[in-house]
Amino acid sequence: MVALAVFAVAAVSSAPGPAAAAPSVPRLLVIQVTWEAGNNSPAAPVDRSITEVASAVHRHRDWYTAVSHGKHTGWQTSSTGPISITPPRMTVPGKCDGPFLDDVADNADQAVQEQAPVPDLSVYSMVVYYFARMPSCAAGWGGGGRAWLNGGFGLSLLVVVQELAHASFGLSHANGLECMDPNGQRVTLSTSCASLEYADPFSAMGNNAAGSFTAPHQFQLGWLSGRMLDVPAGGGAYALQPLENNGAGLQVVRFKDGGVTLWIEYRQPIGVDATFPPNSLGVFVHAELPGFPSRSQLLDMAPQNGFFDSKLSVGVPWANPLGNMKITVKQQTAASANVYVEWKHPRVPNVVGSTLAQADAALAAAGFVRGTVSFPVDDTCNNIGRVMNQNPAAGAMVLPGTAVHLSIGNRPSHPCP
Repeated sequence: MVALAVFAVAAVSSAPGPAAAAPSVPRLLVIQVTWEAGNNSPAAPVDRSITEVASAVHRHRDWYTAVSHGKHTGWQTSSTGPISITPPRMTVPGKCDGPFLDDVADNADQAVQEQAPVPDLSVYSMVVYYFARMPSCAAGWGGGGRAWLNGGFGLSLLVVVQELAHASFGLSHANGLECMDPNGQRVTLSTSCASLEYADPFSAMGNNAAGSFTAPHQFQLGWLSGRMLDVPAGGGAYALQPLENNGAGLQVVRFKDGGVTLWIEYRQPIGVDATFPPNSLGVFVHAELPGFPSRSQLLDMAPQNGFFDSKLSVGVPWANPLGNMKITVKQQTAASANVYVEWKHPRVPNVVGSTLAQADAALAAAGFVRGTVSFPVDDTCNNIGRVMNQNPAAGAMVLPGTAVHLSIGNRPSHPCP
């Protein structure tokens, strides 16, 4: 007979209820699985108590509650085991592939259901299978309401949080973009980029630490309600609070530019991000690109040094080479970051009606130079000795240093009023 332990946060009966009744709290069952050597699989003995395994999995609740701002409080954790099963098939020695994982789950489910009084597995929205360490295999896997944890490292908070997110939400890994310029040098963004799986070191969907989910992932989960804004076409200035700040306030802005959706978030060493060195955190930009495997791609603002220093430097603008906008962190404190989203090219000032000297001064102040000057007749007599027309027109966005050509009105032969 199998004992069933429950880490209770709400009173939920372990007995099966009516088919139409749903549990008030989502439920998770941890099954500790063991087997003898066979079917190319090494033996998986009991390596720790089921209480230790279930306690490690149960820690996810505080993490999810904090990161979701209370929108998702995790699962009520029950546990059973150890359960001895037929050795799973390892079709390639040392590789825990699909058949291996399917065998672990299917054989464990069957063994559990054969041993009353464990409830019908259908009452659980998630089942987690734990087994002793299989060398050369990943720390965990997740998908379709099932998660597998491989030995001691599989019980780390990072692995537990990530595999539950895969299994329950279908969340992708937090990747990083590795981009190259035409000379083969690494740059922040270009038309030649590869997605590096797990490369975001600041997200629990990467492979470094159980930091907060990124803004694109939190939006996917519906956790950014009231905490994000879409930047209008003309840009704007925003005071962003840290993503892990529990108070109400703006934490994320998003805009589309040049076919890329850019997400801006501010991270500080508080909440689940408290384990990161303070100087590694700041304003991060994630890109969402069509056709890429993850909607969360960290942009590396210092591409020659790896992703651990991916933050935007204060006072140093980053211009999107694929679009028209630039992002600048003007000021940053522990409480907020002042972020400006602006057009990256200056706008040509309106010099129509100005004298030539006035036009020269205005163009120089905006970063432009005077081009050719023509003197057509001004039949209206409105701009004699003044600028009648300019090219590029006022408001056009062009590169700094662009020449602006001017037409100065000349007096007509007829009398002017």
